[in-house]
Amino acid sequence: MSRSFSIMGAWADTDLGVGLAADVAVATPLGWRPAADLTVGAMLRKPDGPPVELGLILPAKADSWLKFPIMALGNRRAIVLGQGQSVLLKSDYIRQLTGEDSVAVPALALKGWRGIHACAPPRKAVSLRLARPNLIMVGAGAFLACQGMVDVGWDALPPVPSLSVAS
Repeated sequence: MSRSFSIMGAWADTDLGVGLAADVAVATPLGWRPAADLTVGAMLRKPDGPPVELGLILPAKADSWLKFPIMALGNRRAIVLGQGQSVLLKSDYIRQLTGEDSVAVPALALKGWRGIHACAPPRKAVSLRLARPNLIMVGAGAFLACQGMVDVGWDALPPVPSLSVAS
């Protein structure tokens, strides 16, 4: 099993299944776009500061997928995520427990909370890697923690064109 250092400072299993359904809306400076329509080099909105560059698009592979109903994470659209995709949780309770404003947890850890449930795999799914590890906005209100290209050994890889997720 491979391991990588997550952006939140904790070790995370990379084989767990990071990704999102191709139809999940991702925030860009020009508005919301389905993940399937993104290309390498696209700029994605973060919770704060300037946008971050999309560095790599990979096919997502997960053993199980979870559906996050509307408002489960503050999202205004339902979203489908791979079991290992890190999602951001923010609350006063988290601050009391950890001293931090927010934490990132794998989607699977939220199964059964606020109607989050297992679902069939999406027809198409992608894993987004940013130029640097960061948070992105999806589903019109939720935040995902995405790994940077260095997490996949980018320096050792030749340039990779954007993968097509069209039918």
